[in-house]
Amino acid sequence: MKILVMDELKSRRSTIGEALEKSKHKVILCSGSSEFITALEEQSLQCICLDYETWHHGRSIYGYLKILKKFEDVPTIFYNTPAHFSTLTNRAKHEKDQILPKPADPKTIVDSVTLCM
Repeated sequence: MKILVMDELKSRRSTIGEALEKSKHKVILCSGSSEFITALEEQSLQCICLDYETWHHGRSIYGYLKILKKFEDVPTIFYNTPAHFSTLTNRAKHEKDQILPKPADPKTIVDSVTLCM
């Protein structure tokens, strides 16, 4: 499975990426908006893991570029979400989307990927 992980915190991003690779997944790691947008354009993804805070920092550009439509069909794990979060505005919720409230540890995130399959 090809999985995109976007998290601006390098240590957490690396931990998640290494654990997913050990589980035989192909992983694309992104630290911010430009890498995320490029990966969405160039890769065929089966799952996306998004740190809510990292996503939140680039939300204006995503809306402008209509990025949300590009991954409506991809199961997404939103982690470190605030208590009221249910889905992204202007993106249809995928049936396999998952929401992991803050604080979400890397093991929980990696374990959640199996539900995207």
